[in-house]
Amino acid sequence: MTRRGIARDNISKEKNDISGFKALLNYGSSHQRELWGYIAMLGFSSAFLMYSSYLLGVLIETISELGRQDNLERIVLFAGLFIAVETLSFFLRWRGSLGMVKTSIGIIHTLRIRLFSKLSSLPMSYFDSQPVGRTVTRLTSDVQGIESFFANGLFRILRSGIQVIMVLVAMLILSPKLGTMVVASSLPALLLNIFAKNLTVKWMREIKTRGARVNSKIAENLNGLAVIKAFGLERWSDRKFRHLLERHLIANLRLNNVNSLVRPLTVVLSSIPSVLALVMGGALVMKGQLELAVFVAYLRYTELFLTPIRIISYEIQQIQNAFSSAERVKNLLEETTEDKLPGLGGALKKT
Repeated sequence: MTRRGIARDNISKEKNDISGFKALLNYGSSHQRELWGYIAMLGFSSAFLMYSSYLLGVLIETISELGRQDNLERIVLFAGLFIAVETLSFFLRWRGSLGMVKTSIGIIHTLRIRLFSKLSSLPMSYFDSQPVGRTVTRLTSDVQGIESFFANGLFRILRSGIQVIMVLVAMLILSPKLGTMVVASSLPALLLNIFAKNLTVKWMREIKTRGARVNSKIAENLNGLAVIKAFGLERWSDRKFRHLLERHLIANLRLNNVNSLVRPLTVVLSSIPSVLALVMGGALVMKGQLELAVFVAYLRYTELFLTPIRIISYEIQQIQNAFSSAERVKNLLEETTEDKLPGLGGALKKT
C-alpha cells in the first residue's frame, strides 16, 4: 500500500502542444497518402461550395430581373448549375469524411498493436515503478482520446480550417473592402478561442493526471484488498479514494465552467460579421456600389465562415484531450525496453 518507488506521471507543459501534435502526426505517418487524398477531397468540396454560393447570388439576381427576354432560360441554367455544384460538393465531403474514418480505424488498430508489443518488451522495473491503473489508463482512455480525434475531430477540424481559408479568399476577391470589414469583425471570436485554449489545456491535463491517479488507486486497493480487510483499513482507504475523486471532480467542473462561458460568447461574437455584412452590404447595394449577386453570396459566405469557427470552439476540448493523450502514449512507447532473455520461450522455439 506504500507509494515508495512510484514514478511521477510527468507530462510536458509545452503551451504550444508541439510534442502532442508531433506524436499525433507520427501515429498517422503510415497512412499519409490516404489522408492527403481525403484532405484534397475536402479542399475541392469547399471550393465547389464557394462557387455554388456565388451561383446562388447570380440566380437570385436573375430572378429579380423580370424584364429580360431570356430570363427563364437563365434561371433554369443557373438553378441547374447550382444544384449540380452543390451535389458535387456534398459527394466530395461525404467521400472524404468516410475515407478519413476508415483510415482512422487503421491508425488506431496499428497503435494498439504497438502498445501491446511494447508492454511485452518492458522490463520488470517499469511495472515495479508504475501503478497498474496508470498503465491501464494509457491503453484505454488515452488511446480512446486519440481514436476520437482521428475518427471525428480531425475531419471536422480540417474541413473547418479549409473552409475558413476558402471563404476568406472568395470574400476578398469579390469585394476587398467588404471582405476586410467582415474578417476584422470576426477577430474577437478568434481571440476569445485562442485565450480559452490555454485554460482548456491546463484543465485537460489536470483531468488526465487526476483520472490516472484514480485508476491507480482502484488497482492498488483491489490488489491490496486482503490487507485492507485484515487490518480494518476500510475507512482509511475510503477517505483516500474520496479525496482523489473530489480532486478529479473539481478539475472537470473547472473545465466545464470555461466551456460554458466561452461557447455562448463565441456564438454571440461570431454573429457580428453576419450583421455587418447585412447592413454594410445592403447599403452598398442600395447605392449601386455592389451587385446583388455578390451581396447574396456574401451573406452565405459569412455563414460558411462563422460556422467553422463555432465548430472549432467546440472541438478545442477534444483537440487538447488528443494532444495530452498523445503525449502520454508517446512516453509509454519511448520507455526503455530490455532484450529477451533466453528461457522457456527460446526452448519452446527450438523444439
